[in-house]
Amino acid sequence: MPKETTFYRLLTHMDSVALERALLAWQEHVLGRRRAEDDEVAIDGKELLNSQGVEVVSAYCVKSGRWMGSERVREGSNEIPAGQTLLARAPIEGMLVSTDAMHTQAKTARVITQERGADYLFTVKDNQPTVSESVQQLHRGLQHAFSPSATGRHGAEGRTQSGANGSAVSAAL
Repeated sequence: MPKETTFYRLLTHMDSVALERALLAWQEHVLGRRRAEDDEVAIDGKELLNSQGVEVVSAYCVKSGRWMGSERVREGSNEIPAGQTLLARAPIEGMLVSTDAMHTQAKTARVITQERGADYLFTVKDNQPTVSESVQQLHRGLQHAFSPSATGRHGAEGRTQSGANGSAVSAAL
């Protein structure tokens, strides 16, 4: 029976993207195609248990938990470039991608919207002062355009506006 070292030698010489494609094909064979309503993707990074510090960024469907791919974080780097690489190849077209605050980056937004045709929901924290201030300024400037309505979810005069990537934004004007 092969030992752990044999698997380590095998896996370190394997094409990780080819392995990912094979595993995704197997997953689709077992589970069937992803349903259209399973349209929310989360991106998150984790340090693997007993891995001497190896980190991996993974994408998965929020509703079903379906795995959509993973990318190893290069030694001496962080999750950001690994997440961008993963997003560039993951099948996220037409989906809503959510990330933690670390991935709130202009390049990540471009990959998601312009290169992959998806939308994003980013977290902004105060440890990103420039981004946080920009969002606060936008919020102050748009409060009149996106105010809640007492007449219902979209309001009697509510209308839908198209976002930067064609996503619907409800506004009660």
